[in-house]
Amino acid sequence: HFDVEINKDDLNALATEIFDRKPNILGYRMADGRILNLLGEGRLVNLAAGKTATANDAEASTLGADKAVDGDTSSKSSRWASALGAGPHWVAVNLGQKETISSVRIFWEMRKATSYRIQISDNGTDYTDAKVIPNRPADREDVIVMDAPVTARYVRLYITSFTAEDPDGGVTWNTVSIYEMEIYDGVYEK
Repeated sequence: HFDVEINKDDLNALATEIFDRKPNILGYRMADGRILNLLGEGRLVNLAAGKTATANDAEASTLGADKAVDGDTSSKSSRWASALGAGPHWVAVNLGQKETISSVRIFWEMRKATSYRIQISDNGTDYTDAKVIPNRPADREDVIVMDAPVTARYVRLYITSFTAEDPDGGVTWNTVSIYEMEIYDGVYEK
C-alpha cells in the first residue's frame, strides 16, 4: 500500500512492537497478536532488484543482463546492451517465485526500440505476451502498465525491432540497451 493508503503514524501508535521481518519489510505486532507487514515503508517494492537476469545476447561481457537489475539507472557502464545487428533481442528476469505484476519500468539508454513487448512465463522457456507496445517509448523512463495484473515467475522485455539511429540525436550504433528494468506488483507512477 502507498503512504496515502496507510497512516504510518497511527500504525506506529497502535503497534505493541515494531521489528524488521526481512529487508524492506517491517512487522507491526498489534495488541491482539496479529502482525501486519509494511513493505518498503509503504511504497512499491521493485521485485526485480538484485534478481537473476539473462539475455539472448550482449554487445560485450561487461554489458550483460545482470546490469539490468543492479539498481543503477544511469551509468553507461551499468547497462545491458544487445549484440550488434538486427533483433529480436531480449532480457529476462527470474523473480524467484510467482509474483503479481502490474507495471514494469524501463530505463532506456536511448529510445531506439520501435516495437517491444513485456512477456511472462512460469518456466523461463514458454513466454506469452502480457503487453505489446507497437511504437517507440515516449520517454527514456518508460512505465508500462499491464491492462490487468498478471502472475508469473519470469518477466521478459522482448525487443522486436529498433533503429540504429537515436531519435533524440544521440550516437548511431546498431544496438539497443537499457540501464534498468524494474517490476512492480502495483502501478508505478512517476
